[in-house]
Amino acid sequence: MDYASLFANRLQDIQDIQSLYTELRTKAGEYKLIASTRPRRAILPIVGKALSYLFGTVSQSEFNTIKHNVKKLYKNQESIIHVVDQSLSILNVSRIEISKNRASINSLILNLKQFELQFQGLVANLTNEVTLIKNFLSLDYKLKFILDELKHLTLQCLRYVEYFNDQLNMLSLGHISPSVLKPADLKSLLLEIRSQLPSTVHLSADPSLKLWHYYKFLTCSTKLDVDKIYVILTIPLLDSTKKLEIFYAHNLPAPMQTKYVHAKTPHTSGLVAKYQLESQMFAVNSERTQYVLLTESEVEVCTNRLVKTCSIKSPLYPINLSQLCVIALFMQTQN
Repeated sequence: MDYASLFANRLQDIQDIQSLYTELRTKAGEYKLIASTRPRRAILPIVGKALSYLFGTVSQSEFNTIKHNVKKLYKNQESIIHVVDQSLSILNVSRIEISKNRASINSLILNLKQFELQFQGLVANLTNEVTLIKNFLSLDYKLKFILDELKHLTLQCLRYVEYFNDQLNMLSLGHISPSVLKPADLKSLLLEIRSQLPSTVHLSADPSLKLWHYYKFLTCSTKLDVDKIYVILTIPLLDSTKKLEIFYAHNLPAPMQTKYVHAKTPHTSGLVAKYQLESQMFAVNSERTQYVLLTESEVEVCTNRLVKTCSIKSPLYPINLSQLCVIALFMQTQN
């Protein structure tokens, strides 16, 4: 809005009113001159009104009304002039204040522009800092994720190493255990072996019912390769056609009879006789046609109460061709 043109228009209106007021006072002054030089008429008001009606002259009452209205107009004009003067004063003060406010607003706008530039610089710096912090946090998060994965993999490797160590400890003992070979895997292996055996050969126990029986006596050997470990199980198989009975020969000394002694001496009566047996432990088949002399290791394995079977590697000999004393005594006992 253009305040200067508005105030100029209002000032022009006031000047027009002042010129009209001056013209009005001039004309009113002329009426005063006329009223003061003219002698009073001695005409009654009723006659004056009649003459005024007939000849167009002004009566005293009408003249008084005109004077009253002129005075009232004069007072109104003075009031208007006073109001206009006050309005002009207010307009002048307002114009000064508006000029001051305009200067203040211009200064404020300039300061705001400077502040905007500073704020833009601050925003740019903060944006750079936030970008750096964001990149740092992103790298830190990625690094933490990688470290967590490495930690998880390391712990998993440690568990594998501990499990591998336990398996090696069990394998070093030469004994199979559930940690080395799971029960389900052992059962599946034994059932597969049993399905491929001939009719005369069978396992020592049913894997479906006595799986723990195999864990108690199965032995194993380990072969290490570059990237593999081979575990070799020794699974005993029973041959129904080659069952052997194990016997223990008790060689007890017996007193000698003097009638069988050719050279008698004073000490002959205290002598005892004892067989010189080739072996104390031997095995004979059920048909009594073959025998085998057991070694100490075979005796130890075959007499183990936990193991119901044993593997005999010593050779079998026919009984009818035997020249051994222990076999001869055994056969005489059977007769």
